[in-house]
Amino acid sequence: MWGAIWSTGRSELVECVGSVNSEKYIAILEKGLLPIFSSGELNKSSTLFMEDGAPCHLAKKTKEWEAKQGIHTLPWPSQSPDMNPIEHVWALLDRAIKRRPRKPNSREELLRCLREEWTQIPQAKIAELINSMPERVKALRKANGGSTKF
Repeated sequence: MWGAIWSTGRSELVECVGSVNSEKYIAILEKGLLPIFSSGELNKSSTLFMEDGAPCHLAKKTKEWEAKQGIHTLPWPSQSPDMNPIEHVWALLDRAIKRRPRKPNSREELLRCLREEWTQIPQAKIAELINSMPERVKALRKANGGSTKF
């Protein structure tokens, strides 16, 4: 699944099937990210999009597409610790699925459950994670790029 978060909202989840190359990733962004900007929920010029170092994120084709769309990304060094707050949100989503009294028993049911649980994650928790970015970066600098409590 692909999803985006910001302090006052979140995207719809977009299903990712199989391995994701730059073409698939661009299609995911077209489906999941561009509607956020076109709806006016976020302003492209003042939004910094955070990705990790996945090959599809760093591909020349992806970077060219993002530049053409006016999407500004946070520079992230290769082999750096994953400090993206969305990783904590994925963990919350995983735990929510595991807490369900009845586990999903088909792909369609899993997708439905993921989408239901995604909407139940408190926005205040997402905002707290995003607002922790200055402390995350500070801790990363203090650890000289090594492990942190985050």
